[in-house]
Amino acid sequence: GAAGTTGAAGSKADGGAGTAGTTGAGGSAAPIGYVSGYIENMLIQNCGGCHVPINGKTQGNFAFSYDSLLASVSSEHSGCPNLDSTKKRVVPGKPENSLIYIKTSILNPPGSCGGHMPYNNSSLNATNLKLLHDWIEQGAKP
Repeated sequence: GAAGTTGAAGSKADGGAGTAGTTGAGGSAAPIGYVSGYIENMLIQNCGGCHVPINGKTQGNFAFSYDSLLASVSSEHSGCPNLDSTKKRVVPGKPENSLIYIKTSILNPPGSCGGHMPYNNSSLNATNLKLLHDWIEQGAKP
């Protein structure tokens, strides 16, 4: 396949430089690097403690990859009333129907949606939540 590409570097909320996102050879997404710039950095910083595989084990049955982000929700979350008929973690163009946005934007999501994320009673700041919303609304492109 073709050589991979490198995404633009993002910026961190504290003003520090972010790391560039990458996609692997052959056009397939690397384990991390599924989106470029700020979205990738924000998800790694806020979700990576649980959702980046360590020693082959990932919490929450969800690991970072672009394909995983756009995959169907697990059976335990399929009854979430906020999801649309696609029942996806990310529904391009529909943040309010995307499980990742539901779990990060609602302090107490309906029970079948699962608990609020990030875990440990923290929340995404308003800037990060808006960026996640807008990324999904604009098509959730890699």
